[in-house]
Amino acid sequence: RQNVAGNVGGEGDGEDIWYSNFEKGLWGFARNMGKPTNSKGPDNLVAVGADNNTMLFKLPDGLAFRYRSENGWTDFVKMNIDIENESSHFVGSLASDGHTLIFSAMTKSNLYYNPRQEENDLYVSFLDSLGQWSSPLNLGPSINTTGEESSPFLSPDGKTLYLATNGRPGYGDLDIFIAQRTGDGWTDWSEPLNLGPTINSS
Repeated sequence: RQNVAGNVGGEGDGEDIWYSNFEKGLWGFARNMGKPTNSKGPDNLVAVGADNNTMLFKLPDGLAFRYRSENGWTDFVKMNIDIENESSHFVGSLASDGHTLIFSAMTKSNLYYNPRQEENDLYVSFLDSLGQWSSPLNLGPSINTTGEESSPFLSPDGKTLYLATNGRPGYGDLDIFIAQRTGDGWTDWSEPLNLGPTINSS
């Protein structure tokens, strides 16, 4: 939530993380996660791991994790990958395996880099056995367009990708599409399929 009295820094606090429980078919009242997860300044949560024990944050100087422990949430653990994101925002998701991060960013490595427009591409990074994240890999021209690709979600099968884009024909601005990874690599995908008017709108 942005600039509300319940934030740690009050109404002047640009962004805090809140949560809600789903019980008996209804969402409960949102609750502030409090300190140390929230600070008096903006707290930009990028993704929550499928294990419900991992949170990924965008900090001014990069990406960092917090992990749930017996004593609450840990301090930030830096991801240590270089992403020079020129976009006004950063979105991504952690795959259910906990070792794969797909994110949207505007960098000079974008396939159709254009500094005069919001033109985010989707990238992937992998966690190795030594705890190091790989350099971001662009998902390639089967996924990325001259427009903006955003809001990625990789299904637990590791091959089905949901994404939003305005670089393909659709019903509105950013429509939601689905694509399938066709090989063992990460740059070969099926033609993204628009999920249609029951999902997408004007």
